[in-house]
Amino acid sequence: MLAIAIAISVATNCGGDEAVEAPRASAPDTATIRPTVRTETPVPTATLNVAGCHSPRRADERYRVVAQDEGAQDYVGAVEAALAKAIEHAGSVYGWTPLEPICAHLFSHDDSFVQGLQQVAALSPNFAAGIGDRGGINGVDSHTGNDAIFLNLSAVRSVPFIATHEYPHIVQGYVEHGAAPIWFLEGISEWEAGRLQGDPNPTWISSFVEIAHAGGEPELSRLVNGHQWLELNEPVPAYFKVRLALMYLERIAGPEAAPSLLRDENIVDPLVDFEPAFRILTGMTVDEFDDQLLPFAEELIAGSG
Repeated sequence: MLAIAIAISVATNCGGDEAVEAPRASAPDTATIRPTVRTETPVPTATLNVAGCHSPRRADERYRVVAQDEGAQDYVGAVEAALAKAIEHAGSVYGWTPLEPICAHLFSHDDSFVQGLQQVAALSPNFAAGIGDRGGINGVDSHTGNDAIFLNLSAVRSVPFIATHEYPHIVQGYVEHGAAPIWFLEGISEWEAGRLQGDPNPTWISSFVEIAHAGGEPELSRLVNGHQWLELNEPVPAYFKVRLALMYLERIAGPEAAPSLLRDENIVDPLVDFEPAFRILTGMTVDEFDDQLLPFAEELIAGSG
């Protein structure tokens, strides 16, 4: 998978952005929701197990989880359980399972995460430093060539949720045809993480409604590519909205709607092909669909009262 997905996990446990390493502004900061670019490359602070994905064969060869520092060891079991569940689910729903183990590298603090992004993911020092306080990223283990997930445990509320969010991004690289809009891809990852791991932030729908009434949530039609996603000053409303969008799509078109759109071989241009396919499936344009999300959120809140 050529694209790198950055998972921004703030207190709301939102998920990942599609981005390719390039000399442009980094994704929003996890704590302040504003871009933070470090001017100095962090000095490596630990000896990492860079060849960890070469570990001996194990019972489940679909994944290997490597704790890259002492503080990460306690989370290995939780990530293994999350990946096993996500892989099994994606195999039945999306029709793809990994041929080689997915490598999950765990780091307990920002500095070891940055070091790992350089030494294991082979990212440039500046790019790694710019995303060093994020919750996670998926890319490639440079020592094996395997698909990989890199998690910064200090930046997440729910480790299983963010690990589960990252795995669909890997699946998307093999199943979709490079033309689904970013709101749809991010929505799938958030939707699947919520379905499989529950809600680490049970008030997120209420928060979305408050933000939407204040005019702070972006339009889906303006979230087509990864550059547009990275340009968001505040990504949290976008994560709320795209997850809600996938929940509403499930409501009106069934649970197979999202997987079928993702696999649609006729969608080769997100600006031309996705809208007609979406309209056939839902009976609405993306803008008309977008207009229904706030009433849907308010309905969900009223129904839970």
